[in-house]
Amino acid sequence: MMTFDFFIEANKVIQKYADEVCAEKLEKSVAERRELLKAEKYEEFHRFALDTTNWETEVKMNISNRLYHTLKIDKKVQEKS
Repeated sequence: MMTFDFFIEANKVIQKYADEVCAEKLEKSVAERRELLKAEKYEEFHRFALDTTNWETEVKMNISNRLYHTLKIDKKVQEKS
């Protein structure tokens, strides 16, 4: 039976690997975001920040999908976690 604690621990694993995958790109994005703000390019800043956030979310979803697939957890169960 899948317990709440199981999903908490699974999410910790997902976050750990997502942080490792995303760290370098996120560090580089900080400098670019600052440059956009200094240049008062707010529309570009907003688009860049949104793209970065969407990319990070996609990475987390891919890791989550792989983990749950490897553990043979049904998609419906995964969606509720």
